[in-house]
Amino acid sequence: MSVWPSAHLQQLASATLDGRYLHTLVAPAQALGLPVAAALQHTGLSLPALQGPVSLLRAWQLLDYFDRHAEPGWAFRLGLSMRPASAGVLGYVLLGAATLEQAINRLVRYERCVWDIGLSQWQAAEQRLVFMPTLSPLPTSLAELCLTSWLAVGRLLAPQAQAKALCLRHTPVMPSNEIENLLGVTLRTEQADYALELADGHSQLPLPLADDLLEQSLLPQVINKAAQQPHLQAIRQRMVAALPEGAALEQVAASLEQSPRQLRHTLHLHGLSYQHLLQDLRQALAEHYLRQTELSLTDISFLLGFAEQSSFSRAFRQWHGCTAQQYREAYSASAAVC
Repeated sequence: MSVWPSAHLQQLASATLDGRYLHTLVAPAQALGLPVAAALQHTGLSLPALQGPVSLLRAWQLLDYFDRHAEPGWAFRLGLSMRPASAGVLGYVLLGAATLEQAINRLVRYERCVWDIGLSQWQAAEQRLVFMPTLSPLPTSLAELCLTSWLAVGRLLAPQAQAKALCLRHTPVMPSNEIENLLGVTLRTEQADYALELADGHSQLPLPLADDLLEQSLLPQVINKAAQQPHLQAIRQRMVAALPEGAALEQVAASLEQSPRQLRHTLHLHGLSYQHLLQDLRQALAEHYLRQTELSLTDISFLLGFAEQSSFSRAFRQWHGCTAQQYREAYSASAAVC
């Protein structure tokens, strides 16, 4: 992984995934032999933490750990275990759609309920579902996981529907013929888009579990959650930008033209507290700086808003049980961290 520009790093720390999406992957990942416990410990995550929003920076670190310690092709195998329920309430709304195309359009419209890493587009004339990441570079394993998840969920929604091809911008480490045998679909690499192509007319196939009552009861929840997501990202963006100055609650609230009380209430709606979110951002960014840069501990302390390096050192030892320098050296040696 390369050193990320500051603007990109801020975007990674601000964007989120629904932790429950990651939580549903824990059991399948363990069944595949992925080092889940070690990966969670390495990234400072825990199973309880996967009940709320998770910064994309932490998710990126999780993928990086699997990339370095798991067999090539792990993302394709894990993606095949995806179920509609992995998308939470949105997944059940997809199940209630009348046709596969209607389910796809709902995914495109409300995917922010699950993640904030890009935009999807349904190109009906070409029968292509295209994923357009807003983050660049996008981890290749995340693209593989995303598209394979679409494939797996689509087959569960409409068992008779056939995918024609899975398109990637990159060439995976796993041999293409092995991927095609695993997925049962043609693989196209070095393409202009990330996309899943369907056989002609198959998007119009009816879904066996179509349910208007399910839509009427759950769709309002999805709409409300999708509307709230940009507010949480804006809060995280302002906090990351304000970190070198301490990121005090009053400072961040003022930058959002809110009172501290309003900001606390907004975070409460997401099951978060300001102090918890501040600590999570500091920890995730500290880990990134130690792994991916040669910044001194003094500089890192400043960037994270600590008044003194000693305060940062004490906080880091509480997070990981080792010093920041030990953490950096262990990562450089590709050894188990602490």
